[in-house]
Amino acid sequence: MIVRCPYCNAVLRLPEKRKTDKVKCPKCKKTMSLKKQNDGTAVDSQTIVAGRKRGISRTIPEGLSVELEILEGEKTGKAFSVKKTNVVVGRSDGDIRIDDHNVSKKHMAVEIWSSDSIYLRDLASTNGTYLNGARIFSSKLKNGDIIKIGGTKLRVRIKAGN
Repeated sequence: MIVRCPYCNAVLRLPEKRKTDKVKCPKCKKTMSLKKQNDGTAVDSQTIVAGRKRGISRTIPEGLSVELEILEGEKTGKAFSVKKTNVVVGRSDGDIRIDDHNVSKKHMAVEIWSSDSIYLRDLASTNGTYLNGARIFSSKLKNGDIIKIGGTKLRVRIKAGN
């Protein structure tokens, strides 16, 4: 099981079977509770979100704009706005649909944790997710990054307001 600490964004790998739902982050030393995400966002069934004691409620920061623009592939030039803190991109399942037979049903996710913590995560896709030419599992995004999934290339546009 993979868990992301809501305090410091550290990614932790934990065994599937645990005696307790409380975990202490080895990086920031804060205690978090484990719970399956049930806020209506479309994520794969293996995703676990670690919550702060009173739960974690994320919203996109004021003035932040994140877009994915198709550079190569079907509908070149089309841009998709990321409107939620967790957006799934895939061929048939997800918030953003890419018409490419080499893209998995649920291929990748864009996760917004704060204005300067925006992550790209591969959702165990068949053909992988590439960021600036390197295959990734999870990586922090910055403005101008190029994502390749299947035969489609996307440019990340991030604009942070004041």
